[in-house]
Amino acid sequence: MHKEALKSAWQITKKNKLMWFLGFFTLAFLNGSEFNLVYKFYQLNKGLVESIGAIGIQGNQFVNNLFSFEAVIVSVVLIVGILLSLFAQASVMSGIKNNNDQKVDFKKAIGGGWKIFGRQVSIYIVANFFVYILTLLALFITKAMFREITSEIIALIFCISVIIVPIAIIVSFIARYAVFYLVHDKDKTIFQCLHSGGKLFFRDWFESFKGAIITFMVLVLTFFVASVFMYATIYPIIFIVGLFGLVGETLISIVGLLLLSWAVFVFIFSTAIFGVFYYAYWLSIFERIRKHIS
Repeated sequence: MHKEALKSAWQITKKNKLMWFLGFFTLAFLNGSEFNLVYKFYQLNKGLVESIGAIGIQGNQFVNNLFSFEAVIVSVVLIVGILLSLFAQASVMSGIKNNNDQKVDFKKAIGGGWKIFGRQVSIYIVANFFVYILTLLALFITKAMFREITSEIIALIFCISVIIVPIAIIVSFIARYAVFYLVHDKDKTIFQCLHSGGKLFFRDWFESFKGAIITFMVLVLTFFVASVFMYATIYPIIFIVGLFGLVGETLISIVGLLLLSWAVFVFIFSTAIFGVFYYAYWLSIFERIRKHIS
């Protein structure tokens, strides 16, 4: 199953270079990897440990900072970035579904993404609402109960994460499959899609987790190759600059700027390719699991 899905995803990615533009935005602001959820919860718990007692001691300041001008601007930028990422995901999925490894019509992909965008966002909101409420409730109760950091509190926070993180990962799978159902049947309601996504995941959850591990390995391989390529092109330039004694503040600044620009380009290029490959692979897995259990 996964071998054929990898081959199909690579063929789709190779044949649709114009889709790479959307591929970058699918991952630029919102990483779809389940492993990223674990890292986010680690950050959340780290922030909790560092701020225990802050609500009791600096409650008013916390509320004021929450609604400050800077916080509002950051929130708006973050929301716009996430919506842009979700729209790119919807467009990529709409473009590559059922195309039998053929070239995708970019305009039709954008149009298809726009048709499902609103319900796609709704699916993610509904699917994650329970997880976020559960997380916030657990964190605020922990903050309210304890005023200083102890090993017992850290252990409690870790236990909370052990419970919540698997729930969040399962929800991410269900939401993804729900969106795939929406892509294939635009007449479905968001709750019908979520119900179908849940049934699909729980009927063959092992293949879903296997797919997550495979995509994570592909991600690591992609950026390893990109890093090797980047350093292989950068170090000769640095060597030539040093060999010929090309020194000078202006020259070094120019060379440094060019090398930084090249590094950013390699990163964007790698992300763009992986973004298309990621959703092409998961759509292929979705189709195979659906046929397997039907």
